[in-house]
Amino acid sequence: MILPTPQAIDWKTALHVPHAVAVIGASSNPQKIGGRTLSNLRLGGFSGEVYSINPAGGRIDEWQVFQNLADVPAQPDMAIIAVPGAEAVEAAIRDCVVASVKTCIVFSAGFRESGDQGHAHEARLIREARARGLRILGPNSQGSLCARSRLIASFATTFQEYAVEDGPIAVVSQSGAMSSVIYGLLRERGIGVRYVHATGNEADISAADLLDVIADDPDISIVLLYLESVADAGKLAAAAEKARAAGQLVLCVKAGASASGQKAAQSHTGALASDDRVVDAFLSRIGICRVDSLRDLVDVVPLALQRRDAGVNGLALVSNSGAACVLGADLCERLDVPLAQLSDETRRSLDGIIPPNGNTANPIDVTPALLTDSTMLERTLDTVAADPAVDTILLNLPGSVRGYDFPRFSRDLERFRLSSGALTLVVTPTAGARAEMALSGAAVFEHDSDALQALSVFRRAQQPPLRCAGQTLPERPDVPRPGFLDEAESLNILGLAGIPIVPYTLCTTAEEAVAAWQNWGGSVVVKGCSSRFPHKSEFGLVELGCAKASDVAAAYERITARMRAYGEHDPHVIVAPFTRLRAEAFVGARWDKVFGSVVLIGEGGKYTEARQDVVTLSWPFDQETAVRAVERLRVASIWAGTRGEPALDLAPLAEIAVRIGALVDAMQGAISSIDANPVGLGASGEHCLVLDALIEVAG
Repeated sequence: MILPTPQAIDWKTALHVPHAVAVIGASSNPQKIGGRTLSNLRLGGFSGEVYSINPAGGRIDEWQVFQNLADVPAQPDMAIIAVPGAEAVEAAIRDCVVASVKTCIVFSAGFRESGDQGHAHEARLIREARARGLRILGPNSQGSLCARSRLIASFATTFQEYAVEDGPIAVVSQSGAMSSVIYGLLRERGIGVRYVHATGNEADISAADLLDVIADDPDISIVLLYLESVADAGKLAAAAEKARAAGQLVLCVKAGASASGQKAAQSHTGALASDDRVVDAFLSRIGICRVDSLRDLVDVVPLALQRRDAGVNGLALVSNSGAACVLGADLCERLDVPLAQLSDETRRSLDGIIPPNGNTANPIDVTPALLTDSTMLERTLDTVAADPAVDTILLNLPGSVRGYDFPRFSRDLERFRLSSGALTLVVTPTAGARAEMALSGAAVFEHDSDALQALSVFRRAQQPPLRCAGQTLPERPDVPRPGFLDEAESLNILGLAGIPIVPYTLCTTAEEAVAAWQNWGGSVVVKGCSSRFPHKSEFGLVELGCAKASDVAAAYERITARMRAYGEHDPHVIVAPFTRLRAEAFVGARWDKVFGSVVLIGEGGKYTEARQDVVTLSWPFDQETAVRAVERLRVASIWAGTRGEPALDLAPLAEIAVRIGALVDAMQGAISSIDANPVGLGASGEHCLVLDALIEVAG
């Protein structure tokens, strides 16, 4: 390819299509990092200049070795730093700055990952580089591949095992090892890969930066990410939006997000909003499809390369085995892959092809008659693909190469796939049959579970990201002291944010409590009100259904006595109408320093944490999005109406979630968390109220 002239190069071009590359720390020993790097540059066939830098000088094979970067005959656009020790790296970076290098890849370790001193070295070298416009990938990076320019700027031996072949795939990984694994898995399947980037410590260039750069390449259709952390959620969201707008499918394995990393918290929200749930919600909102494993990440690629707009409608499952049909139907239900409802016309046509002991409903059992009539498969596929409800076909052939005419099947399937445009998957357990069927261009799997899991992921990956601006509050409310607020203070703030709250009276004497009961009429609830007791029921500070003046006065005395016994010198109580609504929900939110406002919705009451029936949303989102999320709860089937009970109205609950999310976002960290629990739900036309609340103000 034609290389750009040096003056036309910026850091992005220098990373992928440099005019010249300097290897600082070059070595003649192929077992050393500097030696492996030179071997990879030679192996890849990079056509630009390569300058080897080593104080010893001399020659390494065909390359002259320069003692200093200043000695090279022309300005390199990229420098690869493969010298040990933080001080040596800093010196190399300074040389690169003087030489006006655009991009450095730093292999060397011993920086942030090694402790405070290493972190200080890293910060210093990044400051020096940025001040002069030098961008750095690393430190602790395994390097990069750009197949378009045949540039292997990496010491990874994976590129020596699997030949470089250009293709529409990009890999960006925060782990060097995982970048090699993903690349190897793709190349084993014969899939070409254009970019592989291992970001290392991400002291400067991040995975989000690289996703943004890759989004500018019109030849890339799929980006595979391996992430262990997200430092700048806004940058990643913007890059993901740019990639999706460019028609790129972005999938991600996100590791290192577990409940064990969540510090202990007193609020329900703190206990339920685990890092993993927050990451899931964020990635879902910005349109990055998260998967569980590298295998899931790679398995979906052959599907996406066939047809990007398929897999969203119905699947037709075709097999010569009734058992495979049954197992496939079970897997489809488990993985939420819809089987197409075939038209009567399609089934009548199939009746003329498939023996009477077969099945023309979906899954379609063509029976072992395929052994004696190899044309049956082609005719069945053509008939099924003509049904407008079908856009994907999975062909499961659990037969041996000797018994069935797999070469014929492969040729027929290739013709069918190209003429119909249907997304086509094949499952067959024998290696010989898989090799034969792979020639058809279909996505071939050994197990139906793997094939249907890949299809399930592919369907999810095609779902568009959420497009909503959320709400803004008319004004930012004032909050009192840091720490937990009492219930009255918490309800007041929610009320100012336009959230419907239960009416209440704050009382300091038994007489005031009785007067409040008289004002509300009927039964009331009497609750201790103090920031000392975020969960009042655990301390016996809640009494329900007080219907007489004597009941209210006695409840006041019992509750305030308990509060004094627990160290509260000035006890207050809340008296509120005893509101019996049809169900209790929970809405919580917390401020995440990376992801911002995070909202949880779930089943409410004192068993909220024990049941773990919650969904998590990343701000911003709208009421419709919140309703769809609530419908995924286990309890949603009960809330939808059962045994003659009316369906509950979820829209008011969703609106409360939107407003709480907006409140936490508006406070930008001033409010650490909010619990609204319980939120009383009603049927259409009935009240939906926050009955209790707990707000934690940041210190």
